[in-house]
Amino acid sequence: GAGAGGDAGAAPRRPVDCVLLAHDRAGMHSGRHRQLADAFATQGWLAVVPDFSTTAADRDVWFDSIRMYCVDYFFPWLEEQGVEAIQCVGLADGAIPCAYVAAGVEAHLQGGSRVPRVVGTALAHPAFRKPYVLNEGELQKMVAMMAAPVLVVPAGDDAKEVRPGGVLELQGKLNGQPLEFLEFAQASHGFVVHGDVESDEVRNAVVWAVDATCEFLHRNFISELAASWRVKEEPGAGDAADSEPPSP
Repeated sequence: GAGAGGDAGAAPRRPVDCVLLAHDRAGMHSGRHRQLADAFATQGWLAVVPDFSTTAADRDVWFDSIRMYCVDYFFPWLEEQGVEAIQCVGLADGAIPCAYVAAGVEAHLQGGSRVPRVVGTALAHPAFRKPYVLNEGELQKMVAMMAAPVLVVPAGDDAKEVRPGGVLELQGKLNGQPLEFLEFAQASHGFVVHGDVESDEVRNAVVWAVDATCEFLHRNFISELAASWRVKEEPGAGDAADSEPPSP
């Protein structure tokens, strides 16, 4: 399994951390989704890319299916693996599942579990399009559901609401959510997953965006290590991060 650091010495084993990658509308097998998951796994995290495209034709059915997948399968499975903290990385339209994954945690915890918790959200060139987000009010509600802190990595041609000074930033401030922006003004929407890395400019932007996202995720996982909801280490607990996640 993916270990969580080589500098632990005699300290107790750190719990496994999970990064959930929410794919864009082109689907989990398109572009660099797999390479991005591998990049997160090399950081010592359990990287999971669920297929969230299956019921995307009807938005309310889609929203419910994401929440139910998390509550019925994904969160209980993570709990069995010893995962206590998750962060969501949403790519373009994958920003929307990030909100519903975070919302699903509450239902999971109501069943008596203490973990896992969602401790941060990173959004690369997020898209909040119709029919999934019909107006500014719906966007505001969606932002409020996301687990803070939030990193937003918009491209220069993204909608103004997801760029610095837009609705996303204003709503985050109203909610008291810590938000960080790293804008790639010269890059195009979708560049992290689909940009042509034969171009030096695009490749450099992708590397920078992924590095900044990893740094953000590391910071959040570390800051939550002493949280009161943490499960105390059981003697002899092994690292069980090698098995496959359940399919939705």
